[in-house]
Amino acid sequence: MKKTYLKNLKKFFLSKIELIVGLSNPGKKYALTRHSVGAWYVQMLSKVFNKKLKIDKKLHGYTAEIFFKNKKIKLLVPNTYMNLSGNSILKASYIYKIDPNKILIAHDEIYLSFGRTYFQIGGSSNGHNGIKNIKKKLGEKKNFYRLKIGIGNKLLNNTNIADFVLSRPSLVERKKILNAIRQEINFLFF
Repeated sequence: MKKTYLKNLKKFFLSKIELIVGLSNPGKKYALTRHSVGAWYVQMLSKVFNKKLKIDKKLHGYTAEIFFKNKKIKLLVPNTYMNLSGNSILKASYIYKIDPNKILIAHDEIYLSFGRTYFQIGGSSNGHNGIKNIKKKLGEKKNFYRLKIGIGNKLLNNTNIADFVLSRPSLVERKKILNAIRQEINFLFF
């Protein structure tokens, strides 16, 4: 019963989404780090829908367009550093005429363990610099949807947070993250 309710609720929210953004840092150096799991989500989504992400210089990011239930959904992976993600998203929002309450941001979450995801509307940044910048650019009172992807709990070790999110997960952790992303895509879209 609870799973059916959640699936229907997520599908309801998905029916409102016009832009899905995956957060990361640019370049090969950061592509496989924990901080880039939001981009992994959008990249996997583009592959599932057989659409290639292409650079869009005016949006400072990689974009594609998918169709879901006869509806266009734009995909975006900003090609900016995490703490400047809001610039790319604000431009996309303006150019595509998409209100912030129709945007889903996929991003890493240190307070969720590997293999967990959490869907929410608005909420605190929890110290996530990408989310802080997006809220600043779109407006603090604007709510956008968020898909938090667990990258492990930083409290389990004494590593500096920046060092932790900019490090690569182990092979086992990466498989758990990718499996969680795959399950979330299947749960939402199929």
